[in-house]
Amino acid sequence: MEYIINCNRADANSIIDQEKYSWMRNILLQMGFDWEDSLPEEKSSLTINQKAKFRKFLEINSIYINDLDGTMNIYLDKEKIAEWTKPFYKLVVDPKEIDPKKRLYYSIVINCNSCFDIEEEEENV
Repeated sequence: MEYIINCNRADANSIIDQEKYSWMRNILLQMGFDWEDSLPEEKSSLTINQKAKFRKFLEINSIYINDLDGTMNIYLDKEKIAEWTKPFYKLVVDPKEIDPKKRLYYSIVINCNSCFDIEEEEENV
């Protein structure tokens, strides 16, 4: 699945970080794990206690999350089930914008795939 987010340059990293967290949370919910109460929707709301419980949960259920260099891969029993590729940032100029601070913004292309996306596509065929 590919989609685009437009945002100001100052907020780009925090927006991408939250998008990636929401995607990972959604994958776990699609796997059937009931984490809606334990994992808040906002990453910034995660407590240390929740993070510790989450790590233990991943270990018990043989889920490995590799989050390096802007990419994220989720494995279940050593099989990759989801992938978030590093976003592509495109700097865009809006000539109609009067405020010079808002004239430049990012158009960020996000590409993420999971086994659940493939199942949905097969159901729609």
